[in-house]
Amino acid sequence: MPFFFEHYLDHVPGLLVIEAARQMGTATVHKFYDVDFDTIFILDVVNCSFTNFLECQEPVVIQMAIIAPDGPHRVRKAFGSVVTIFQHNESKGTIEFNCTCIPKKLFARMRRTAAACTGGGQ
Repeated sequence: MPFFFEHYLDHVPGLLVIEAARQMGTATVHKFYDVDFDTIFILDVVNCSFTNFLECQEPVVIQMAIIAPDGPHRVRKAFGSVVTIFQHNESKGTIEFNCTCIPKKLFARMRRTAAACTGGGQ
């Protein structure tokens, strides 16, 4: 892990925990909420609060609750999650995510339209 950081790590960096939780949420909605793999996840909101350091040599447990919309949308779905990070059975922080899921083809069309409107792109 030292390769990726400019200083000695004596704790687990919060950004690694945030990314682990983000990937956990992505995998969870693929598996349990019928979101296919031809989907782009757009992160709309991330709120984090860490209350203490996470020690490198000790296990970290991430607990997640998914907040799904009431009904499916024809083109996209939105999901939220509330994550609690534990070490030694004590809460060390929370993360809240909100994301929008859209098909890759729609995402590509949105990007082309945005590029055309701003004069950029292909």
